[in-house]
Amino acid sequence: MSWRAAGLIAAAGSSVRMGACKALLPFSGATTFVERIAHVFLSAGLDPVVVTIPPDDDGAAVEHALAHLPVLCSHNELPEDGLAGSVVTALRHAAEPDALVLTPVDCPFLDVELVRSLAQLCQRAAAVAPEVDGRRGHPVAFARVTFELLLSCASRGGPRAVLDALDKDVALLPWLERHVLEDVDTPEDYRRLFGVDVATAREVMSRRRG
Repeated sequence: MSWRAAGLIAAAGSSVRMGACKALLPFSGATTFVERIAHVFLSAGLDPVVVTIPPDDDGAAVEHALAHLPVLCSHNELPEDGLAGSVVTALRHAAEPDALVLTPVDCPFLDVELVRSLAQLCQRAAAVAPEVDGRRGHPVAFARVTFELLLSCASRGGPRAVLDALDKDVALLPWLERHVLEDVDTPEDYRRLFGVDVATAREVMSRRRG
């Protein structure tokens, strides 16, 4: 059987600081954060791509936005564990992949070359992350040897704590694009990174989708 990497887009958070569902924020025009990341993951060959979604109306809206893509949407099975719960959910749905490439949905600045490179390097390392100026960015790829740690990582501080514990077993991929260090947590972050406020960006996206 060929080596296979799955993908997780962790989009189940409450988006309290943003004040709106971050998965559905516009990304530079006519697509949303979650659609943008899903397209990249699929184009990079990740299989399956699991998207953990928020409850209630936001989750339904995310599912609707992704209906045209071959991704698996699931509610976080352990919502009290946050990102760690999304990781557990993905591993339960991914049918024993050889690696898992993980990104929070508020880190949309990735491309196919980066994701494919991380997944390939994970065949020779316990975990792989992009590095810019000595700092780790997103996404992060975890090899199967780390899955036991990931499945119980909530009590240790989540996936970041797993990376810290792996220490020198984490391979760092030098990367030039500094945006892989960014996450979009607040309206101020969005305005700084996209040069427009959220409401205006939504109007533009609505017109382009027509």
